[in-house]
Amino acid sequence: MIEKFLWPLLELEHMVALFTGCPIFEFLVGSFYNLKGNWNMRVFKKIAFLILIVAYSLAAEGTIPWTADGSIKDGEYTNTLNLVKERLVLHYKIDSTYIYLGIEARNSGWSAIGLDPEKGMKNADIFLIFIENGSLKVLDSYSTGIYGPHKSDSELGGEDNILDAKGRINSTGYVVEFKRLLDTKDRFDKPVVRGKEMTLIYAMAKSHNIKKKHDLIRGTIKLKFED
Repeated sequence: MIEKFLWPLLELEHMVALFTGCPIFEFLVGSFYNLKGNWNMRVFKKIAFLILIVAYSLAAEGTIPWTADGSIKDGEYTNTLNLVKERLVLHYKIDSTYIYLGIEARNSGWSAIGLDPEKGMKNADIFLIFIENGSLKVLDSYSTGIYGPHKSDSELGGEDNILDAKGRINSTGYVVEFKRLLDTKDRFDKPVVRGKEMTLIYAMAKSHNIKKKHDLIRGTIKLKFED
């Protein structure tokens, strides 16, 4: 029955031959075969071939599904900014609802990215990343002054609007991924508008004590969040 349903795939015989021996292809074939060992092996190879082609196509188009797991994968984000070469890298993509962020930091202390300050840090919407008790944290915060302080939105009467935050600590620093609504309607969050230029500030410190001032790096850039 299964062969009759998938009969058109048998025309792929010559293409399958080209992929025979490819480790990923053979893994897919073996996985399918272990599920139902009495099915025809030729059919399994056609199915595995099509899955492989679809996966390669998605990767080439940059449409790998976003997953918050602390691992930045090729094609997961559409844009990458080296804010500080080999020290602080921002990956992002946006859709009609969310902005998705991946941040790589080669640093043992806190790192921060702020959106749309007015002067210095004043009224910046800040994502503050730090390690606390061995766990990676992302704090939705807001700077009330030119030089701070940057308290959490919750402390100021707003809400924590950082969603699905996950990260990994490694030998050189950490990686964190999260998403946020483009417009949370929270007065302590700055809306992200596709194609509209905004100021982005960033900083890094040696300490994970977020009350201590940045003493490694700070900077400012202008950017437009694009697809």
